[in-house]
Amino acid sequence: MHFSWFFFKYKQSQQMSTLISCLFVLMIGLAYVYFLYSEGWFAPWLFDDSFSLEGLAEVYSIQSALSYIIGNNTGPTGRPLSMLTFLLNLQDWDANPAAFRQFNTILHLLNATLVAAITWLIVRAAPHWRQRAPGVAVTLALVWALHPLLVSGVLSAVQRMTLLSGFFVLLGVLGYLVGRQLVERRPRAGLLLILVSVGFGTALAGLSKENGFLLPSFIGLIELSLLSRWQPVSVKYWRAGFHLLLWGPLLVFLGYILTHWSGMQAATEIKRAYTLDERLWSQTVILWDYSRQILVPDIRAMGPFQDDPSNLRPFGLVPLVALILWIGVLGVAIGLRRRYPLLLFGVGLFLIGHLLESTAIPLELYFEHRNYLPSLGLLALPVVAIWRFRRWWQSAVLSVALIGGMALLLSLTLRGWENQEIGVERWVKAHPESLRAMVHKAQWVERYQGLAAAAEFTLQAADRRPHDPEVGAYALAAQCLLPKSLFGPGLFSHLQQTLASEKATPATLTYLEHSLNQRLKGGCPWLKPADLRGVFQGLLDGSPLMGDRTLRSRVLVNIGLLEMSEGDIGAGLTSILQGFRLHRTYQTFTLLVESLLSAHREADARTLMEEFMAYQPRNIVTKAEHRRRVLKAYEAAAEKSAPAETL
Repeated sequence: MHFSWFFFKYKQSQQMSTLISCLFVLMIGLAYVYFLYSEGWFAPWLFDDSFSLEGLAEVYSIQSALSYIIGNNTGPTGRPLSMLTFLLNLQDWDANPAAFRQFNTILHLLNATLVAAITWLIVRAAPHWRQRAPGVAVTLALVWALHPLLVSGVLSAVQRMTLLSGFFVLLGVLGYLVGRQLVERRPRAGLLLILVSVGFGTALAGLSKENGFLLPSFIGLIELSLLSRWQPVSVKYWRAGFHLLLWGPLLVFLGYILTHWSGMQAATEIKRAYTLDERLWSQTVILWDYSRQILVPDIRAMGPFQDDPSNLRPFGLVPLVALILWIGVLGVAIGLRRRYPLLLFGVGLFLIGHLLESTAIPLELYFEHRNYLPSLGLLALPVVAIWRFRRWWQSAVLSVALIGGMALLLSLTLRGWENQEIGVERWVKAHPESLRAMVHKAQWVERYQGLAAAAEFTLQAADRRPHDPEVGAYALAAQCLLPKSLFGPGLFSHLQQTLASEKATPATLTYLEHSLNQRLKGGCPWLKPADLRGVFQGLLDGSPLMGDRTLRSRVLVNIGLLEMSEGDIGAGLTSILQGFRLHRTYQTFTLLVESLLSAHREADARTLMEEFMAYQPRNIVTKAEHRRRVLKAYEAAAEKSAPAETL
């Protein structure tokens, strides 16, 4: 009896020693992850950062802060919790992107710690795996934290939304696991903790980014594929409740798709260069590429710019085979669920995590940050396989090798963020047809080689993609920055032909506006205002883009500016006013007031101000804040339109 007691104490102390050693390794590993990521903090802002962060410039009081938090239009929920965290970096916008990325890195490390805790609680429930649980947990957490596919998510300032949503999802899963352990001893306390974790975790994760609403499905998958088989719970309707958690969000999502299909088709038609059917067929192939990059990372193809047309896969043999293979893999996982439950968990977590990508289906085709949590499902498979060796030291050696390999790949990946010359060349070489990669390289060329070299680079890009209006419009905007262009007239004629035969996108309109602004400032004299107005009028009359009120408003304002530049003040003001009433913005209001005051129509300017005062934008929380912004815009316009004083 005394011997058995001493043996039990010895085993306990041995397990505690193993756990402490693994915690020490985890802390050292996460500190090294922090050090590696610090190399990429000082890269310039990326394309999506300004959309959600530029509103920080308008925050000066509690009211303006509330408008920024609650009035954001990034997604259906507005993502207020994510916007709240951006206020912590209020003083860093827009001169210090490193501070935003440092916050993201710390959040990523917190998530990795939660991954370790969750993995430990799950694996120790498996028969004969209790002693290996700390090793599995630390290995999975560090491999995931070091994975190079997650770099663009961590170092894109705006993707804090993804990291924060992931934090609340992982916190919700951890709360469920702790509550599950309480259920047998204290049923009410355990069930209450599970309900709170599911309810609050889902709400907080979803209000950070919409795919956080998948938390119940993740919990249902963990319970039904793993824990109910390893450690059944004797609570009435237990499995039925977790079936509801697993399938409930998925059925809601399916119902949303069926009831909003026509609206999503129209949204895709307006804003994308592909159809909704092409988007879905492309996804079957893209998911295979994601899984390949997760299991066998190829850092040469990784990067923040993945918008090249090669990702588009209309219906054909390749996407059909990809779909059949996914159905086959899922079928095999379900068939082997009793013998290899982890296979169903891994595949299920990956596929469920990709069912809801931020908002709705009509999104861009490929983003690496969409794998932030789904990658855990596939990474768990090789990690557990490593720890199946009978001798623990063999598993430990292989784990160290895997972690070391990931650290090397992460270091090489981050070199492209630390050294912009390496990053530019790598990203453009990997995705030569990516418009964003072209823009990024053109900005780098302009910074280090001058405007002329940047303009010539954009012209070469337009030559490579002669049927792409986005690239042509960007090349035109770059030519307009030059004091004298050798390519402009011919390029503009080609762009006019392309716009007549190909579909324009919001990016096309944005770059046309850049050319317009340069023309109004006296640049690109070879670009006739009448010709440019004809392009905007063509968009207004026949482009699918005009199905969107915001885009139609922008085109009307641009036409008005061109008419005013040609001396037709009345027609110009009418067009701008039409655009303003279609989509009221402070920028357009300032432009209108400035034009009215310059035309000595002070009464009309005051009337317009009173009209705008009476209108309450949805993204401004209080009337007082709206009134302040209107008065500020009016004063700025009045100051700009006032005649210069003479001595």
